[in-house]
Amino acid sequence: MKLLNMKIFAQVALVGLLLLAACQGNQMNTPPGATSPVISVAVNSIGTWQATPLAVDASASQVEYNLILVVLSSSGGPAKQDVHVTMVPATDSLASYNAATGNNYVMPGGPGTPAFTLVDGGVVTIPKGSNIGYLKIQTTSADYFGATSYAFAYRISSVQESGYVISANNGYNITPFIPKNQYDGVYDLSLNTTGWGAYGIADDNVFRDYGNVALSTISLTSCSFLNLVRGDNLQPGFTSAGGATGFGAASPNFVFDSSNKLVNVYNAIPPDTRNRTFSINPAATSSENLYDPASKKIVANYLFHQNGRPDMVVKAVLTYVGSR
Repeated sequence: MKLLNMKIFAQVALVGLLLLAACQGNQMNTPPGATSPVISVAVNSIGTWQATPLAVDASASQVEYNLILVVLSSSGGPAKQDVHVTMVPATDSLASYNAATGNNYVMPGGPGTPAFTLVDGGVVTIPKGSNIGYLKIQTTSADYFGATSYAFAYRISSVQESGYVISANNGYNITPFIPKNQYDGVYDLSLNTTGWGAYGIADDNVFRDYGNVALSTISLTSCSFLNLVRGDNLQPGFTSAGGATGFGAASPNFVFDSSNKLVNVYNAIPPDTRNRTFSINPAATSSENLYDPASKKIVANYLFHQNGRPDMVVKAVLTYVGSR
């Protein structure tokens, strides 16, 4: 039951981040003076457009997946009625993305590509009382994980109900369909920090149990971070009084090499005036910054930088709890 709750909590945390970004109207390209609710996709926790990978377990049978999140952003709150959003393929957007990034993603649906079924014919329902709905597919994920890299590209074509504006900047999404990497999962985090005692952050060598966090696949060797304790993606810490906290504009993403060594920690959020960044601690020992495939435990030692302050040393032990 605890693991099921963590899966639900991880999804709720991610949705909360997406809705936070969606409510920042300028990033949604709301027309000047517009008062209509905005329908969008492709928003994320930092309010900028980027491809949104869907990492899944390999399955030899048909499974239904939430492929693309569709968001209603409205000062009036959740939908007052069921809102029906039709989405259509956006192969031109995928071609542009490939050209700009050097990727070679192939859109499923053509000859020789894996078969899939759009649930409800590609119509997304944002239910009354909610702000979100999903474009859903049914497919056999194991068919996608070979030499060819696949991505689904869809844009909002229309909204059945009147009174809604389709976001101009965030009206389409590109979703690489990828296997979960070996680091993906829910972890129990034990943490200690040193260097920021003068700023109210615990400064000692005691490892405290923080609670559950998650790593979410970006690529075969990299993961984004979800703070399940707080329901966001911020770097965890403890106040000197012992309470769990998170540092604004600081979300650690982790990169491993082929030998399971943690080789990079970088900030997923663009820096603000504090210029908060991360880097691997050069003083880390040979037993740190490693992933152990047998125990699925990660031991990390990295630095948290900020203008005008000394580096904070972050030491973390992530003990695997279960799949995300």
